[in-house]
Amino acid sequence: MLPPEMAGEEMKQNVQIDGKPKVIECHNCGTENDMQTKFCTKCGMPIF
Repeated sequence: MLPPEMAGEEMKQNVQIDGKPKVIECHNCGTENDMQTKFCTKCGMPIF
């Protein structure tokens, strides 16, 4: 068990902040869609 201050530091290190938004690639057509998108913006296929 880590002390609380150690756990807090570990948590900060695990969070990766990158400039580009997270994307999911459509399995059908390969178009990149953002994480909130449920259906592909190009072909309309459901994205999971």
